[in-house]
Amino acid sequence: MGGSKAEQVNRYRSMQVLLFVFSLIFFAIIAYGYFNLFLRSRIFLAMVGAAVVAIFAWYLAQVVGNNGGIRKHPVLFSALLVVSAAGVYNSLMLYLEGGRILTDAAGEAQGRFARLRGVAEQELESSGATERGNQVRTASEAFFSEIRNPLNCGQGQEARRRIAELQRLLPGFTPLSNTGRNCERNEEVIADYRERIDTLLSRAAWNNPDLGNAIAEANGAEETLGNLRSELSAGYSPLMLPRVLPQFEAQDSRYRALRQRLSRHAEVRDVPDGLHISEVQSLGNAFKLPALFLERIDQPVTWVYLLIAFSFDYFMVHCFMLVAAHGGRRRATESKLAGAW
Repeated sequence: MGGSKAEQVNRYRSMQVLLFVFSLIFFAIIAYGYFNLFLRSRIFLAMVGAAVVAIFAWYLAQVVGNNGGIRKHPVLFSALLVVSAAGVYNSLMLYLEGGRILTDAAGEAQGRFARLRGVAEQELESSGATERGNQVRTASEAFFSEIRNPLNCGQGQEARRRIAELQRLLPGFTPLSNTGRNCERNEEVIADYRERIDTLLSRAAWNNPDLGNAIAEANGAEETLGNLRSELSAGYSPLMLPRVLPQFEAQDSRYRALRQRLSRHAEVRDVPDGLHISEVQSLGNAFKLPALFLERIDQPVTWVYLLIAFSFDYFMVHCFMLVAAHGGRRRATESKLAGAW
């Protein structure tokens, strides 16, 4: 009988240790999830709020486990699921899926800017501006080659022919005066010519500067998003979210403004109105977490994470039930032994 009592004591202590360890894990995961959900407020408030919610979830599990289990308290267990699932789901999404959500959003944003650039390029090509601009650039490079020619530094007969060709293709183009034959200044002269040619190109009657600017801006946005995507791929951390989110929102505003300007010169009905950053905005946002779940409801991993959240709650309640049951049996045994004496 003494051995049986000692065995019961050891089991009871083991279950208490299991309950204690899993309580720490349960508390940490829920608190971490809610800390990131509340992180948009002050850090201190996020820490306090996360701790309060985690303690409340643990308390609900204790009440259900110590008072008959899930069957007797389905309402309380449902409340526990709602409270804890948000924290667990957010923790798993931030840690396991956050990097992929952000990199995918950056890649998709690059694609949408590329579509705007394609629309602008197509419009320029259909109007003949692209072909004429290419002719100007070809003639310019030929003229620059003559400037680099050490025999005449842009002052020979061939250079004059190239100047005449540029004047025909680009009205308003005039050669620089007093360049002389000082070949040491060739690159300065070429840089000056490039600036003047670019200015004349942007102002040419046959050209559309808005379309050219749209192409340049789309290229810049694609480059920025590419750098952001590389940064995220190299080392994602949930702590990056407060810094990265404003960048996505800034690019979304940039995209919408660019599309609006482009709509005055080209057909953009088939191009999306904005960037798809709703998942990025919902990630780690307490008010938008349901929207994140709905957007990813078709993803198997979403249901896996919910199953994990349910398993955490169930196991937490089960631990309390085991400790309560063995504690009751232990007290009953001690009462019988005391009564026998």
